[in-house]
Amino acid sequence: MANNVMALRFGKGMQDERPLSLNLVHARCGAPAEPAVRCTACHDVPLSDVVVTLEPR
Repeated sequence: MANNVMALRFGKGMQDERPLSLNLVHARCGAPAEPAVRCTACHDVPLSDVVVTLEPR
């Protein structure tokens, strides 16, 4: 999930002429939703502190 949120935030920062925009929206009230990440130790994590790692299966 965090990787998808980071990709969405990266895509919003690109300055091109796209006809459509992908947005996160609160399903109940329709307000824009801000992405948030929480680690498994219950810490709120800023997206700038999230990294991608590769692990063998």
